[in-house]
Amino acid sequence: MEQIQADHELFLQAFEKPTQIYRFLRTRNLIAPIFLHRTLTYMSHRNSRTNIKRKTFKVDDMLSKVEKMKGEQESHSLSAHLQLTFTGFFHKNDKPSQNSENEQNSVTLEVLLVKVCHKKRKDVSCPIRQVPTGKKQVPLNPDINQIKPGNFPSLAVSSNEFEPSNSHMVKSYSLLFRVTRPGRREFNGMINGETNENIDVNEELPARRKRNSSNREDGEKTFVAQMTVFDKNRRLQLLDGEYEVAMQEMEECPISKKRATWETILDGKRLPPFETFSQGPTLQFTLRWTGDTNDKSTAPIAKPLATRNSESLPQENKPTSVKPAQTIGK
Repeated sequence: MEQIQADHELFLQAFEKPTQIYRFLRTRNLIAPIFLHRTLTYMSHRNSRTNIKRKTFKVDDMLSKVEKMKGEQESHSLSAHLQLTFTGFFHKNDKPSQNSENEQNSVTLEVLLVKVCHKKRKDVSCPIRQVPTGKKQVPLNPDINQIKPGNFPSLAVSSNEFEPSNSHMVKSYSLLFRVTRPGRREFNGMINGETNENIDVNEELPARRKRNSSNREDGEKTFVAQMTVFDKNRRLQLLDGEYEVAMQEMEECPISKKRATWETILDGKRLPPFETFSQGPTLQFTLRWTGDTNDKSTAPIAKPLATRNSESLPQENKPTSVKPAQTIGK
């Protein structure tokens, strides 16, 4: 009897550690297998995949399939239209003209979609494409209480302009607002048809001076402003809301993103940020992402910055809006 117990203990000592190792290897193979059973030829019965589609498969179809899938994803995230409703162009520092009949009550607004493409090796700077979306007549210094909401000019930008299928070619999208305010006409150096008796009619002027002085617009000003819609990380910057953007005169203060500061507005006079909107030229508008002009707002969700662990982390559906430069959302 003692011999049997001794043999049993020797048996346990010999097979205890190998048994633990085999159990560990079996558990690890179930969790993270080294090879798959479907790749083994002698286990083909475990493979549920058929090879019927291989006969009609073409390599060229892979690219079109991927582009179609990306296009469907982008079309679901974006609505059909980006609707802009312009309240008015406000420039309180403008001096009223002496002749009230010739005073302009509206300005011309042109909206351009700026596409900044990726820079190639040989390019010095990123190529830029400007797509005109339309022109509208916007009221100048209007009284909002007296104008009905349905009378404001509106402009719709289709989501197809953002090229969801060609998004790898474009780096960022932005809207460029260009406001042109016509000035008073000047004919032969005279304003509003005035005559000067001291000038001889037969006096000959140089050709260059004649061209510059006759049929020239005096006081015409152009103001520009730019707002980013999608940045280089494909994150949405403009959500539904009311915006007021500070504009700069194109000739005197050209826009430069690297040097754009609050001090560069209004001839270099130092102004606090919020006083700029009360004194400088501003453009007010309402932005809505909508599938139809009569539908309710369906704003796309702003995408967060992609990281390595973004796939494992739970996605938050709360939009994170980033305020654009020199804009105030009411």
